[in-house]
Amino acid sequence: GYQAYDKKQPVKTDDLYDVASITKVAATTLAAMKLYDEDGFDLDDKLKDHLTCDRRSTIRNIPLRKIFTHQSGLQPNMPIAPYIMDRRANNTDCEGYFCVEAREPYTIRVADQFYFDGRYVDSIWKAVHRLPVQPRRGYRYSDVNFMLIQRMIEEKTGTSLDELVEREFY
Repeated sequence: GYQAYDKKQPVKTDDLYDVASITKVAATTLAAMKLYDEDGFDLDDKLKDHLTCDRRSTIRNIPLRKIFTHQSGLQPNMPIAPYIMDRRANNTDCEGYFCVEAREPYTIRVADQFYFDGRYVDSIWKAVHRLPVQPRRGYRYSDVNFMLIQRMIEEKTGTSLDELVEREFY
């Protein structure tokens, strides 16, 4: 194939790809299909039926069908800008949100020698539950949608997505 629709640059064997997009198909979708087949949810159910949402959650009433088809009205990216914008160049002090080594509380691996402070994960999810829902019709790709599906699967099964797909599929 080609790197873009204009077909000017062919794909090479050493090209790099965004594995997050592959994970949506190779893990999240597979696990969701299995859960659906086991009557774990109906596509017309609301998010709050399968994921813990407080009464103030702006996303609680979104139907799962809209989340799966990227018609939820949610923004495309997770609300992590405050954390990314504060990223320090070397992270050797481990006093910000990131650290170059895995040690408490920097337990979330982002990349090689780059760890996020796990104490902020709940804050990110609280921000997700306060996101505005745009009453737009049609398709708008959103990473938030599949992060919510992952979270729903993990909450319903009591197992992390990576452990679940390893056990059930791989």
